Amino acid sequence: MRCAQVLNSVVVNVILADPATFNPGDGSQIVASDTAEVGWTYSAGVFTPKTPTAIYQTSGLSFLQFMALFSSSEQGAIVSAANAQVKLFLLMATGAGALDLSNPEVVAGVNYLASLNLIAAARVAAILSGAPPS
Repeated sequence: MRCAQVLNSVVVNVILADPATFNPGDGSQIVASDTAEVGWTYSAGVFTPKTPTAIYQTSGLSFLQFMALFSSSEQGAIVSAANAQVKLFLLMATGAGALDLSNPEVVAGVNYLASLNLIAAARVAAILSGAPPS
């Protein structure tokens, strides 16, 4: 029978065993399950899938992909800014080809946008991680 080996409320292994007779001897429990996978949690008789960790693209972004990291209101504030340095940042980003969010010029540019309150300071880390606006 397909079973999940559960230790500290987390599935650590999926095995074929008889849960009534198999004792791994390490403090874990064996629970019959046709669906549980390693990393899932187990509590009160219910298995819960592990929430996948989001991994965002941070290099090789086109200008359009880069601008999509900003909300519509942020985009509007950025492109309508009268500040020459903002315009230069946008011009350079447009012509860069592929953008890398860890590039010091990109990091400085995004931080500069925050310093002008065109984006919230709290958004800088999310943008530089490649996370889309929520």
